Amino acid sequence: MELVKHAKLCAVLDFACPGAPQLLEEVSKHRYMNNTVSWLLLSRNTAADRGELLPRVLWNTAGIQINSDLVTAIETTDHRGVFNLFDIYSKGRHLCKDIFQTLLGTWSADGGFRLTPNYSPYKIRQNFNFLQLRGVTVIDRENVTSDKVDQLLGEPGLTKGIVAFVKYHYALLVVLRDFHNFTIKFRPTRGWAGRLRSGYRLGLLGVVQRHETDVAATGIIMRLSRQPELDSIHYSWAFETGFIYKITPDIGSKSEGNGFVAPFSLPVWVALLLTLALSVLVLQYLARLSAAERNTRATMAYVLDVMACVAQQGVPNVSRLVPARVAVIVLLVANLVLYNYYTSTVVSGLLSSQMIGPETIAQVIDSPLQLSLTDTGYHRILLREQTLPYSTRMHERKALPPRSPNDLPLFTDVEHAVPYLRRGGHVLHCELTEVYPAIANQFTANEICELRTVEGLYRYDIRVMAFVLPKHSMYSELFKITLGFIFRLTPELNGATRETSYLSPFTDTTWYSVASVVALVLGVLQCIAIFHAELSSLARNHYLIDTIGLIAQQGTAQSSAYISLRIVLYAVLIMAFLLYNYYTASIVGELLSSSNQGPGTIDQLLNAPLAVMFANDSYNRALAVQHARVTDAMTSDHIYADVRAAVQLLKLGGYAFHCELTEAFRAIASHFDAHEICELRTRSMYAEQFKIT
Repeated sequence: MELVKHAKLCAVLDFACPGAPQLLEEVSKHRYMNNTVSWLLLSRNTAADRGELLPRVLWNTAGIQINSDLVTAIETTDHRGVFNLFDIYSKGRHLCKDIFQTLLGTWSADGGFRLTPNYSPYKIRQNFNFLQLRGVTVIDRENVTSDKVDQLLGEPGLTKGIVAFVKYHYALLVVLRDFHNFTIKFRPTRGWAGRLRSGYRLGLLGVVQRHETDVAATGIIMRLSRQPELDSIHYSWAFETGFIYKITPDIGSKSEGNGFVAPFSLPVWVALLLTLALSVLVLQYLARLSAAERNTRATMAYVLDVMACVAQQGVPNVSRLVPARVAVIVLLVANLVLYNYYTSTVVSGLLSSQMIGPETIAQVIDSPLQLSLTDTGYHRILLREQTLPYSTRMHERKALPPRSPNDLPLFTDVEHAVPYLRRGGHVLHCELTEVYPAIANQFTANEICELRTVEGLYRYDIRVMAFVLPKHSMYSELFKITLGFIFRLTPELNGATRETSYLSPFTDTTWYSVASVVALVLGVLQCIAIFHAELSSLARNHYLIDTIGLIAQQGTAQSSAYISLRIVLYAVLIMAFLLYNYYTASIVGELLSSSNQGPGTIDQLLNAPLAVMFANDSYNRALAVQHARVTDAMTSDHIYADVRAAVQLLKLGGYAFHCELTEAFRAIASHFDAHEICELRTRSMYAEQFKIT
């Protein structure tokens, strides 16, 4: 098997060289001290240096980041040839923060490397110790200072000037803030993007591009032109915009199949009436051909006969003439077909009657509906720049015409627009996620059925929004975390693992029924043998062997001339064939579809027979104490464990471990085989909180 090894660029810099400090300064200037290059800085204990030059140079180096892969080897003063290895990083030199060093281990020519047990650079760096990061968000309101941002973004429901996906990404940022233990000072902007004639970038994108922020507390549409300027760490919010309006008769709606004469067109009705009149004449003419029926009935009697055929009531006086009987039968059959078609058309029309309104953007623009848009920055830019398809035409037809004071404004909020939507005659372009809760509170069930949606103006754009950071941000790798529970499926998880046995396709009742039928068949065969002398000479177990052969689909070696015996044997053969096919199909289906998901929610997981463990860090300790659903027994020191110990317990089964999943996966890959990995399941504690509806 071919072994693929991935190499990483490493650089060793000996500070005994005269130009080492200048070289390190150039490396820092060009931002090479990130995780793409591993650095080893060697400092010997010489008379000229005495190990003081390297710390002094590092203190003045601005390019050291939190994701730097930088190790210093400093020779000890007590033992020559022994070097202490330090892991060097900074949580934000651009924020005037210090450089930290942590003992990674030692090296000597005699003993080699001696690393610190269970050392994890990720664990060392993940706690920011209340570091204040710079944040930026979009709030389209006046007089909003950085002190009010947390209060506005933390309000439940919609807030004027703040779109739904901004609050969603703020909630995600709160999870990161609590996990990494930092604070944020926000810088609010009025919009997402913009550019002056000089090329100066405006809005949130301008702040991020100029590296004036560390994290953006909002999502943006990650177009190809923005990828060289931004780093994306998370995609989850489906940005779905659309037009929504209530159907009314004055916007060209129509209902099909709701009239008494609607199932047939006018020519069909005329042809039907002429056919009925012709039928009266034909019946009267045929009656005159017989001397016995001539002049015995009035013309009105034949009219009543035809009406009785139409009503499917039959004819009271049946003529003896064959042509007359044929005419009546044809009339009955024709009216039966027409009657069924008529009733089925009426019923289907009532059940599937749909009111047809504007179904495309062009039809919405051409309709008499009065257009309004939610008062957001991207809608104002849409009408001002008119770069999207149909935006110019919509601006001319819907935005420019004057409006009365009683009309809905062109730019409005959802709460103000929903009553106008309920009245009819208005269409709102918005993010549909924002308008649905207000509609559910103010519309009745019948009114909701009258609502229609049309795909919005942003349908040509990317749908999923990105959580972004400045390009080459040092926090990108740390912020790409996945928190959740991980556990292994065991039979004790309320039947989580499904055992497939030979008896599982049929219930106990079915097996008892089959056994009863087989016993009954054997009894019938023995009775047949008693009544027929030539069959009584066979052995007593002959029919038992035949029955077993039939159940096994092998047939019987004996043939009989008696029909009753053949019928019984064929019945057993067919029954066994059906049961055999059902049995095998059930076994195969059970094996192919036996996918165990285990507990599907956090409540089910906590109620399952699992011992819940948390990663041994400050975030998970606070999480275990604050979480209301965690029992008192889970707050002891026994539930906190490092990743290595927890993975060994996960392999035994019966444990659920809450941690940063990426870190756990590395240890799992080393301790679990392929079959054991397939038995692992993960559940997020925040799945319900951040679900997109």
